[in-house]
Amino acid sequence: MQEPAQAKKLQETLDQLNEDLLSLSDDIWLSIDHNDTDAMQEGVRIKAQYNDQLTAFAQLSKEMTSFISEVSKLEKEEITEDFSLSNRSDVDHQRLIESLNQHTPHSLREEFRYKRPIALEISGKVYQDLITWKAVFHAVMAHFYHTDKERYLSIPNSKLHLSKRGKPLFARTPSGIRVAEEAAGGIYIEVNQSADRIKDRMVEVCQYLGLPIADVKVYFREDRNAGASTI
Repeated sequence: MQEPAQAKKLQETLDQLNEDLLSLSDDIWLSIDHNDTDAMQEGVRIKAQYNDQLTAFAQLSKEMTSFISEVSKLEKEEITEDFSLSNRSDVDHQRLIESLNQHTPHSLREEFRYKRPIALEISGKVYQDLITWKAVFHAVMAHFYHTDKERYLSIPNSKLHLSKRGKPLFARTPSGIRVAEEAAGGIYIEVNQSADRIKDRMVEVCQYLGLPIADVKVYFREDRNAGASTI
């Protein structure tokens, strides 16, 4: 039987691999020559085939993650803020600033493709050890559940419920969502999305709940476009 730390590491590896494959999906789409009809048709065929394989892998990954939790007796972790700048001592405040200053804060207006996160800051509250974009998404949802519960719980009944193509992104049940995970407050979210698509969902949630995008900062631990870690 896997030790809890090893089991958690396996789950994180699966999540990161899935996010890497989703980034490759974006690359495939961007590489298609949309001005060449033949090339576009071939590119769309390849992309459709890749999407089918990616969805199958994402579902298998989810099942494997659940199985690892079961055999290793891992309990679902509750997302809590590690620090709140408004209620910590000056010493804790300074320690946090010094820690985060090792990284550059990034806005939700930036491109997140091939970036890997480490922390999230929302209105002075910091959530650390978030090493996948899915984890960042869950932290955003948990934050609003605790700070604006009533409006947050209305998300499944809002315009955010469906994608532009009519597919559910937020719902009270997992039915209809390709790869659903339960977020704070019993809201199910679509997690089979690339870093940039997850970023778009977070922007939409912030806007719906009236939070300025400037109040959200993300810290990266790795930028693979730069060819080196930011740590």
